[in-house]
Amino acid sequence: MSHHGSIRFIVDKPYYMGGEQVTGRVEITINHHVHEARAVMVKWKGFERTMVENTVTRQGAEGNPVSEVQKFKDEKTFFKDEVMLFSFQGRGLAEGVHTFPFQYNLPPTLPGVFYDERREHDGDKIKGAIVYKVKCWLDMPGKDIKRTEKIIISEAVTRMPTPIHESNKKSFMFAKGDLKMEVDLPKNVYVPGETLPVHVRVNNESSKKVDALKVKLMRKVIIRAKHFTKEHVHEVHRAKYDGVDKKTDKRETLVFTLANDVYPSTEGHLVRCQYHLDVECDVANAFDLEVHPKITIALMPAPGAPVALYHNYSSHAW
Repeated sequence: MSHHGSIRFIVDKPYYMGGEQVTGRVEITINHHVHEARAVMVKWKGFERTMVENTVTRQGAEGNPVSEVQKFKDEKTFFKDEVMLFSFQGRGLAEGVHTFPFQYNLPPTLPGVFYDERREHDGDKIKGAIVYKVKCWLDMPGKDIKRTEKIIISEAVTRMPTPIHESNKKSFMFAKGDLKMEVDLPKNVYVPGETLPVHVRVNNESSKKVDALKVKLMRKVIIRAKHFTKEHVHEVHRAKYDGVDKKTDKRETLVFTLANDVYPSTEGHLVRCQYHLDVECDVANAFDLEVHPKITIALMPAPGAPVALYHNYSSHAW
């Protein structure tokens, strides 16, 4: 904060989509009269950026293994604009609070915000982010009053949500009878924090007991940097439910709630984030019976609802 005052960037909605108009205001608080204010400036930038550190081991001159780290970086800019919101033309700015409304038209088909950083078991380091930043400042003699904020962009859902039905079955090497499962979801699009009713029918014709039913949210992240691509699938969270006795036909609705801070699905050029559920019949001493319905997580928070996605970014997440 400058000793001259402070500046705030306020948007009218908690999130926006590609093609929409961002509206709001820049609010400047002046502690004492500024004699030669020049202009109120706003800089808009949306981009995705990736980095992959790939460790390669080769044989050295003396026959010993030598490790070499190959670093790949990539970036795509969706938009970058600098706008003069108001020109003072050398006039002063009085002590007090001054408000300057703005509007900015986003380009269409923007991917949603995202961040992922990890080190894999083989030592490779991967980082990818989709970021939308706004910098606003009062251009004045000496040190400007300035502030940088991030805005939430949600990827538009272009298809109507549809119900999901999946089924699978298996037999056992040392037990008679099949194990069958059917899974129904009322739709394939959900929002963070939403509760999914997972309708399950398990027809256990076998002589083996299903110890538990499980639902897992699985996330697949694809990061591309130059010609190098990394894919990673991991479990976000899970819930466990009662099992099914042998020779039993059971129907149940498994209540599964998404976390509030889960990143939305996104399909960028360099960064992609996709989700599916693992619905499992857990059977001892045998491979589990599973189905994997694909879902989309869309970020559509209600007005006033907290959105903490950018809080998960590390301090050096661009």
